[in-house]
Amino acid sequence: MFDIVALGELLIDFTYHGRSENGMRLFEQNPGGAPANMLCAASNLGSSTAFIGKVGRDMHGDYLRRVLEEKGVDTGGLISAEDVFTTLAFVELSETGERKFSFARKPGADTCLTACEVKRELLEGCRIFHFGSLSLTDEPSRSATIEAVKAAKKAGAIISYDPNYLAPFFTFLLTILAFQLLASLLEIFIIGIHFNGITVIVYEVAPSLLLNFLLYIGLQPLLEKVYL
Repeated sequence: MFDIVALGELLIDFTYHGRSENGMRLFEQNPGGAPANMLCAASNLGSSTAFIGKVGRDMHGDYLRRVLEEKGVDTGGLISAEDVFTTLAFVELSETGERKFSFARKPGADTCLTACEVKRELLEGCRIFHFGSLSLTDEPSRSATIEAVKAAKKAGAIISYDPNYLAPFFTFLLTILAFQLLASLLEIFIIGIHFNGITVIVYEVAPSLLLNFLLYIGLQPLLEKVYL
């Protein structure tokens, strides 16, 4: 039995790293994806962890698999696909340190995980099942995530959810509707929102309190489309 199993995006963050001698922008290859980052941190603290997701069978996907394995994260649930490319995110920093993302995800491998590719034995043998918002933005990963949550819940796992607000993806109405569908299954919300230079982290939040918090930080125009 694993302490924590997470499902979601595993991708490359290409972060701005100055300019070349010819004045061209340089980007550094970094492993990324919020669920995978959390597992690596938990593994460093001594928890047994496993990841469920999809990368491409390419140089970036192979690199990401090696990183997880080096960190002690079980990759038995990580699919390497021939027909899609590993998801990429290019990250630019403003003068104040705010991040601006440009994603190569149309589609990216992480959005192509299907329900039948999810290893059920991982869901049925974990203490905590964790997932994030990005696997809810597109099909078939949305359905795979929802089915995984239901299976883990039925097996008695604690369900943890990280909204991980990213504006380009939270404009999808179906993402918010999927969150509403899952709300009754969640024990723990993990919120880490970087806003005006401050990162706010909250956990064990009731759905109504979460809604009020999102309204407070300025997401009212989006939420009005869903709730009113």
